[in-house]
Amino acid sequence: MAVIGEELEGYVVNQINARQTLHGSGVGHTGNLRTPQQINLLNSNTSWIKLASGVSISGSNRLTELGLSTSLIGMELAKNNILFSGTSKLINGQLEQKEGFLPRDTNSSYTYGSFGFSPMPGIHSADIKTLTRGSLKKATVKLTANNKQQFDIIDLLYMRLGYTVLLEWGNSIYTTTGFNKQTLGNTLIEDKFFESSGNDSYFTFLEDIENKRDKHDGNYDALLGKISNFNWSFNSDGSYSIELTIISLGDVIESLKSNLSVDKVTNEFLNLIIPASTNPPIVDSFVQTGTSTPLDSTMLFGGAKVKIPSAGSHAGQTGWQSGNAWDIFTPIGTPVYAVAAGTLKSFNDYGPDIIYVDGKKLFGISYTVKSDGKGVPSIYYAHLKNSPLKKGQHISCGQLVGYVMDFPGGSSHLHIGVETGNVKQFINDDGKGTLKCPI
Repeated sequence: MAVIGEELEGYVVNQINARQTLHGSGVGHTGNLRTPQQINLLNSNTSWIKLASGVSISGSNRLTELGLSTSLIGMELAKNNILFSGTSKLINGQLEQKEGFLPRDTNSSYTYGSFGFSPMPGIHSADIKTLTRGSLKKATVKLTANNKQQFDIIDLLYMRLGYTVLLEWGNSIYTTTGFNKQTLGNTLIEDKFFESSGNDSYFTFLEDIENKRDKHDGNYDALLGKISNFNWSFNSDGSYSIELTIISLGDVIESLKSNLSVDKVTNEFLNLIIPASTNPPIVDSFVQTGTSTPLDSTMLFGGAKVKIPSAGSHAGQTGWQSGNAWDIFTPIGTPVYAVAAGTLKSFNDYGPDIIYVDGKKLFGISYTVKSDGKGVPSIYYAHLKNSPLKKGQHISCGQLVGYVMDFPGGSSHLHIGVETGNVKQFINDDGKGTLKCPI
């Protein structure tokens, strides 16, 4: 979905036209009847939803306590409890749905607990909304677990603040022309989510989601995010009603420090120093690079899309910090990385509300960096928050300098000024904002 103020993606426009063609077929005085494919599209299309956990079980103790097989260590428990059509398991890159009634069958749709035979757990409903003018997504997912063992598994995989999850939804069949019929097929849960754990950054994965949206003309969508809240209640029939709140990347993610991800080397070190008698931790296996953990990057926004305006955004204003500056729009909470090495000569924090100085709107953190290289102009950054930097500090090209903050009454963006020349002398206009790092 486009942030307010941005143009619609081409595939969205194409899908609107295709649906107009489909729903307008067989109507009026054209004399053309709807084709069998069009009738099938209008009558047989169904929606679907999937939810997968990024939690890896680092030791067998917890599994043993719950009466589960120790073979489910690592990502196996998550792979065997993907919430789709009840619950499904991922086997050789394909989701296998449960079937049958015999509870002793490992693939049975029913289990036997203290209240007798119970159907498998699953998603009851999902409500997905966009926040802050489209830059964030929030999903409220309601689940049902029909006995204690099912509840314990869901609790282990989904019911902790800060756990990474992937929520996907879409249409089972769709059209790209108004006449043809397309089937969606496998999604990122089958193809990449579990293989990406511990290797990819969030922003790399967000590109995969956008590519999937494009490929299916907007009939696929997904939310890679964190559990920001959860609650549950026990019902009189022995079942459990569970509600999860999921927030995509942005402001709220910065406050979810209860389950920070670490890289593989750190994980191996922790495993060495934890005593054998200690119950090993359950870790979120999806590594964050560019969100909670400040890491160097070769791209301005750590991999998020960058669209550089062709001309400066504040021509005519006094001072190069404003008069020779560009506003590069991006979602709230996007990390920003230095475009050149240098020393912080000024540092100002104007707070979250706009103040006016000499006719200029000022808010958030701003600072000027005097570049190291001979003939390399100084850089001015503005509208940031949570900066780890201090005045007088030396920074390297690609070093984290802060996060984009909310623009009061407008669209969030990075304001970047260049002492002389054009911002493109530092940033490639390749859609990724690859840094040239001139020094």
